[in-house]
Amino acid sequence: MARRLLHLVGVGFLLGFVHVGCGSNPPTQPDRKEAVGGTDDLIAALRAAGADAVLAGVIPQSVNDFFAVETTRLTVDGQSVYVWEYGNQSEADAQAATVSPDGYEIGRGVVDWIAPPHFYRGTRIIVLYVGSDPGMLSRLEIILGPQFAGS
Repeated sequence: MARRLLHLVGVGFLLGFVHVGCGSNPPTQPDRKEAVGGTDDLIAALRAAGADAVLAGVIPQSVNDFFAVETTRLTVDGQSVYVWEYGNQSEADAQAATVSPDGYEIGRGVVDWIAPPHFYRGTRIIVLYVGSDPGMLSRLEIILGPQFAGS
């Protein structure tokens, strides 16, 4: 009887140890960009993060040679943030692939930005911030994850 009890205690300890060990892994965090599917999601996320984010206007695709869709300009705490929204993630992926790692070439064009470019991705959007404000960079990275191109 004592041997059986010792065996049960040993099995119980082992199961408890395995359970505790498995439970110590942190839960998987969802990909941040999945939570930001489109422009409205980005505006909501920026506002939730304490930013004053408003839609400032739309630039027709005919004026914008960068990407195959119109450009939406947001004003975020007084600074411009540009958004290109696509119908699905595949289209956004294909367009994002045309941006060089440093962000100074898009497709076959070379851009002479007035400040460092920073490109981010949401599920169906490409987001561009041209500037070096640490608060803006931090906020965009928290919401969208690390930039995929830029300096």
